Amino acid sequence: MPERRAASEAICRRLRASPFYWSARRIAFFWPMGPEVDLLALLHSALRHGKLCYLPVMRRDGGLCFVRFREGDPIVPNAQRIPEPRFRPQDELPATQLDLVCMPLAGFDRTGTRLGMGGGYYDRAFSFRLHPHNRKPRLVGVAFACQELPSIPREAWDVPLEALVTEREILSF
Repeated sequence: MPERRAASEAICRRLRASPFYWSARRIAFFWPMGPEVDLLALLHSALRHGKLCYLPVMRRDGGLCFVRFREGDPIVPNAQRIPEPRFRPQDELPATQLDLVCMPLAGFDRTGTRLGMGGGYYDRAFSFRLHPHNRKPRLVGVAFACQELPSIPREAWDVPLEALVTEREILSF
């Protein structure tokens, strides 16, 4: 769909121009699925600029970990048919050591609350961010402007975003 592709390109440009992108060395992206924002152009640009890029991988225990991605690494569907790199223990990075995480979502509001796909994977992976002394990594949602909702109830386990990037603006929370 040309509109979605153009909006994804605009989101990539906004992210690339942001200070939180340029100050990050270790960045977690995601492989786009269905209606999600496509950040692959930014992922490849980040690799060319010497940034270390990571993609989420679902563990057998239902948790989420982050595995280093290099140009040319194969992407395969997992048991839930979500594209991810093959898990290599030597390439796993603890979530606490990431600098920036680009998070997919189904909806967002202007308080930094995100609506995910319902599995709670990102909330569990970054639950340590619920404690005020944990400042890293920076959690940035990426979404199309049309995914904004008036309000999303926030549960105690919901990890809020620090910023959100759409094709129209960057919101800071």
